[in-house]
Amino acid sequence: MRVPQLSMSLRRRLSDRRRRARPFGADFVEDVRTLFWHRPPEIILDIGANVGRESERWHRGFPRARIHAFEPVPDTFARLAKRFAAHPHITTWNLAVGDTAGRLPMRIFSAGETNSLLPMSPNASEFVGRDGVVERGIVEIEVTTVDRFAAAHQIDAIDVLKSDTQGYELHVLRGAADLIARGRIGALVLELNFVPHYDGQALFPEVYEHLNARGFRLVGLYQPSRNRVYALNWCDALFINPDYVAPRIYPAS
Repeated sequence: MRVPQLSMSLRRRLSDRRRRARPFGADFVEDVRTLFWHRPPEIILDIGANVGRESERWHRGFPRARIHAFEPVPDTFARLAKRFAAHPHITTWNLAVGDTAGRLPMRIFSAGETNSLLPMSPNASEFVGRDGVVERGIVEIEVTTVDRFAAAHQIDAIDVLKSDTQGYELHVLRGAADLIARGRIGALVLELNFVPHYDGQALFPEVYEHLNARGFRLVGLYQPSRNRVYALNWCDALFINPDYVAPRIYPAS
C-alpha cells in the first residue's frame, strides 16, 4: 500500500510544533504565531519600543512583517534609530502614543524603562525599587494616536499592537477607538499593573473591562512580577479580537 506524502505546509507545521517546547501561555510571541498560524501578521506596532529589544524579538518571530517602533524620549530614540537605520522591515518613530495628538511633558527617571507621561505614585519605590523613581527631569515630546497614525500611513488594519507605556495603556487604547470599533486590530500585547505605579494610571481590571466591552478576550498572562509576599505587581497580557483572529488560526474550508 502506498503511503500518501504529507503536504509541504503540513510538514512545516509538524516540524514547528516539534520545535516548540513551551506550551501555549508561556511566550506571547510564540502564542501570536499560533493565533496567526495560517495568515502571519503583516503590520505590528511596537509602542514604547525603548532601544528595540522587543522590536527585534517581533521581527525574529515574523520576519516578513512591517514593524513600526515608537519611542518618544530623544536620547533613547537615537539608540533605537541607529539600531534599525538600515533595517528593511522596522521603521522607527520619535513619537509617544496616547488618546490625543500634541505635545506633552515626559518625566525622565533614573531607570529609563520607567519614563512616563504620568507622575510616579508616592509608593512606587515599593514596586520598582528606589533607583527607578528618582526623577531626572522633564522633556517635551510629540504625541500621536493610533487612529491618526494609521490614517496618515494608509494602514487599514493592525495585526498586533504592543504597548509598554508605563501606565498609559488605556490612553493608547482610547486613541485607537476607531480601529477597535471597526474590528481592525487583531491582537493586543499590553504591560498592565495590578498596583498603582503612576498617578492616574488604569490598573488591570479597568483595562480588562474596557477591552471586554469591545469584544476582546484575554488569552494569556506573561512574565508576572511579584512583591516580597508574592502578590502580583504587573505582567504582560495578550488579548485577541476573536472575529479577526479565528480565520488566521484555522484554514479556510
